[in-house]
Amino acid sequence: MHQEANNQGGPSGIDYRPILEKRRQRNLNRGVFREMIKTELETKPLGWLRRRTLVKFATRLGIDEFEARLILRAVEYECGKAAKDGQTDIESEIQKEFVAQSKAGGESWLTHLVALAVVALIATGFSWLRSLN
Repeated sequence: MHQEANNQGGPSGIDYRPILEKRRQRNLNRGVFREMIKTELETKPLGWLRRRTLVKFATRLGIDEFEARLILRAVEYECGKAAKDGQTDIESEIQKEFVAQSKAGGESWLTHLVALAVVALIATGFSWLRSLN
């Protein structure tokens, strides 16, 4: 009887092997995901697009999206690449600089041209609708 219980995985007759295998696989996937993030952080901070791609890949590995983001942040912190206090992302500084540059540069002639074309199309559409009545 004792030998039978061991073959089943436990004294109660419940086979825990599939549960343990699933848990082992999840931990292995988390480790792989952590190493992927460390490799990415060696070259430069993660931008939002790369961050999103990594989280999507983590869901393919069976890691919940929320947990993947937590792992990502933890690895960034461990590697010294975490965002400064009061910032939501490392790229926040870059985004602020980009916004300041775009405001300082003014609007380009292409933006004005596109806006004028849209207004002309709308006016043409209204006049065409009036001609139908």
